[in-house]
Amino acid sequence: MAASDNRRPSGGHTLFRYTAKDIDGRTVRGTMEAADYDALYAQLLEQGLYPQRVTGRGADRRPRTLRPQELSDLCRQLSTLLASGVSLVRALTIISQDEGISAGLRRVYESVLSEVRKGSSLSDALEAQQVFPALMLGMIRAGEGSGRLDRVAERLAVHYEKAHQMNQQVKSALMYPMILAVLSVAVVIVIGVVRGLGLVVDVLALIRGLRAVEQAPEVVRQRGLVARRVVVILVCHLAAFL
Repeated sequence: MAASDNRRPSGGHTLFRYTAKDIDGRTVRGTMEAADYDALYAQLLEQGLYPQRVTGRGADRRPRTLRPQELSDLCRQLSTLLASGVSLVRALTIISQDEGISAGLRRVYESVLSEVRKGSSLSDALEAQQVFPALMLGMIRAGEGSGRLDRVAERLAVHYEKAHQMNQQVKSALMYPMILAVLSVAVVIVIGVVRGLGLVVDVLALIRGLRAVEQAPEVVRQRGLVARRVVVILVCHLAAFL
């Protein structure tokens, strides 16, 4: 089955080429104009289509792997709902309709829900999204085989929660050396500026002294001494600066 929208993209919009599936599992291909991927997804969803592949300017990119905190939240909700006797489809529906998640996460969860409704196992549906780690896929597959999916999901939630806490501790530990490095550079710059200003002041003072010597004939012979003082001060300031 194929569908097509041959309109040329207007300003600020992109013409996307997509491959999607409807609720009956039939493949639908076509093109559609949209502002971005999220807008395209919303339009396809309104038509009862679930995108499988999208190409277009800035759209043909692999989605990022979910972060530990996102994985922990997903597994925690899934474990709680399944342990309460809620069916898998109903649990995924509740999770995908959570208003606190981002549009990208909602898109992933709705795609998982679509695959499960078509008869796929949860592990296969998660694997098809290419955003879940291999450890999670293997544990979910083992939970499906043993019939303890809720307990497996709970263990995964604890694991990814600890991983998230570890990441936060590492970031905090690295923040202190970064602050010290920035402060050190700032101190060096300030010292250099202060010494440079001191050098300028001393040189100006010596120049005024030279002018005074030129205006006083009785001390003309002191000009060589003043010149030597200028050289000594310049060398001292440059050595201190370096």
